[in-house]
Amino acid sequence: MKLLGLLFFLWSSHCWALTGTEVMEKVDLRNQGENFQSLITMKLVKRGQEEIRDLVWWSTRSAMETKHLIKFKSPKSLLNTGLLIQAPKSSENQIWLFLSQAKKKEPRKIAAEKRGQSFLGSQFSYVDFEERSVADFQHKLIESSQFGKWDCYKVESIPKEKSYVYSNIETWVDKNSFVPVRIRLFIKKKAVKEFTVQQLAQEQGIWTVMKSKMEDLQKNKVTELAIQKIKYNQIQSEDTYSFSRLTAEL
Repeated sequence: MKLLGLLFFLWSSHCWALTGTEVMEKVDLRNQGENFQSLITMKLVKRGQEEIRDLVWWSTRSAMETKHLIKFKSPKSLLNTGLLIQAPKSSENQIWLFLSQAKKKEPRKIAAEKRGQSFLGSQFSYVDFEERSVADFQHKLIESSQFGKWDCYKVESIPKEKSYVYSNIETWVDKNSFVPVRIRLFIKKKAVKEFTVQQLAQEQGIWTVMKSKMEDLQKNKVTELAIQKIKYNQIQSEDTYSFSRLTAEL
């Protein structure tokens, strides 16, 4: 009976184990709200020196498309500078940058080959803000792994598109919330950046990354993000994610 019990346990554990793809599907399908508006502080840290930026971030998601609008409130040199991302499920993502201090007061489209570049001097690249389908990658569940206080699934993802900025991505996904709490980004199989979560909390019943940082592993630079305020599922105007809002003053 003991042997039969052990065999049943091993069989049932194997049957209920998630694959890497299933883990990432749960990440994608978790409750993230229909939309949100947040006030965020961005801190750039380099050799002990800090630069503080404040920004407003709007986002909306549906079965057909995800959209983001980021507008800077400070410092003065970045006031009203913005980033607009439109990510339809059926076609390529579109990204536009508006530099409020530029002579040419028009949004500039970020070409696909430029999306690996730094976003306004931060350790985030434009590609880091993009929405990608689970199906765009091959996913492999590596192991169960502890990161900080979180018990995680560790998944390796390899892009099917050979021209993608990163050669592979390692993600630690919290087993409780299915929020990624650690992401290592590789170029030519060498780790170049790491995103980590410092604080995870429920806001309006939605698991939310309240504090996080992106670290450049080669240049020893860090960009920290801290949410000061966030509201989910608010009424948003139809023009929230338009060129007129991208170029408008806050």
